[in-house]
Amino acid sequence: MATKIRLQRGGRKNYAFYSIVVADVRAPRDGKFTEKIGTYNPNTNPATVDLNFERALYWVESGAQPTDTVRNILSDEGVMLMKHLRGGVKKGAFDEAAAQAKFDAWKKAKEAGFNSAKADEAKAKAKAKAAALEAEKKVNEAKAKAIADKKAAEEAEKKAAEEAAQQALDEAKAIADQALKEIEDYARTQKNVFTGTTPDVSGEFLAQVDQLVEDLKQAVENAYADGTLTDDFVDVNEVKDQIDAVYANALKAQNAYTELKGEIADLQNALDELKAIDLTDADEEAAQKVEDQIGILQDELNKATQALEDNKAGAADTDLETLLGESADDFLAKVADLTEQAEELIFVLGDLDGDKRVTAADVRVFINAYLSGDLPEAGSEQFEAYDVNKDGHLTPADAQMLRDIVIGKK
Repeated sequence: MATKIRLQRGGRKNYAFYSIVVADVRAPRDGKFTEKIGTYNPNTNPATVDLNFERALYWVESGAQPTDTVRNILSDEGVMLMKHLRGGVKKGAFDEAAAQAKFDAWKKAKEAGFNSAKADEAKAKAKAKAAALEAEKKVNEAKAKAIADKKAAEEAEKKAAEEAAQQALDEAKAIADQALKEIEDYARTQKNVFTGTTPDVSGEFLAQVDQLVEDLKQAVENAYADGTLTDDFVDVNEVKDQIDAVYANALKAQNAYTELKGEIADLQNALDELKAIDLTDADEEAAQKVEDQIGILQDELNKATQALEDNKAGAADTDLETLLGESADDFLAKVADLTEQAEELIFVLGDLDGDKRVTAADVRVFINAYLSGDLPEAGSEQFEAYDVNKDGHLTPADAQMLRDIVIGKK
């Protein structure tokens, strides 16, 4: 049976390794084989060969024909050389000891050559690695220099931009400070004007102007600190308009305050006239009721006055009815009603016709009543009015005294 020594593929895709097998020449490449005598892995450097030397030599000497690749493997492993040397022994050219010596010498020379080649390769690799490292070092140094140069340029550009921005910011701050000074001067001038024209309400409005100026100054400082301050940050005319608006409101409040205060004063005058009515001789209980109502009206006026004083600045937004709780007409109507009640309580000696005055008409009333015998009964309020001389009797003497009162003798 003709045999062949060949490679049988194994492994996986893109990573093949081979078995060295002895097979019938008629068997498929990867089919049944007679004997496996080794392995061959070309994926390593150098390729790895694991060979059963004795079995390989046996099959070669038995006539098995290796493929070209296997022949190269067997030659490299010394199998073909040993076959040749053993052939020489058989022909008597030298004995087995000499053959083994020749084989050992070849093997030693091969190992020496392999080691030398390996050393040369290692040196070449080391040299190449050193050259690569040097080249990489130069490249890295060049990159580092380029990065450093770029960073330095960026830093210089950034510094220049920051200096330019700071210069612009300082210029804007100077402009804003000048604008603030102009605004403060204007506010001071207006304050002097309105302190005189709005003396009662100016305090709160002046505080508003002061706060407006302080807020603006703080806004400038904040904008300067965060770098957002610009040349047109402060609009002088706009701020002056705001100040004028505050003082215009102050003037409105002052006018309203003065007007309301005058209206309250008018009501107070009317109430004072009511208070001036002497109720000393009036019925005590009735007089007390009138005085209690007068006290209520006075409390209303006092509360309205206090409310006005507490909110002088808001005087323009209120009215007397809101402060008083009722209209001025309603208040005056109450005063008039109480005045009428008080006057009715007043006892006027000699007022016989009830008009709260002593006139010639009262003299005629007395004479007519006396002549007709229609005089009031003793103890009545009307009797008290007729008894002008207070002697407890109604006589012509009372008529004579009443006449004297009328003509001014009493």
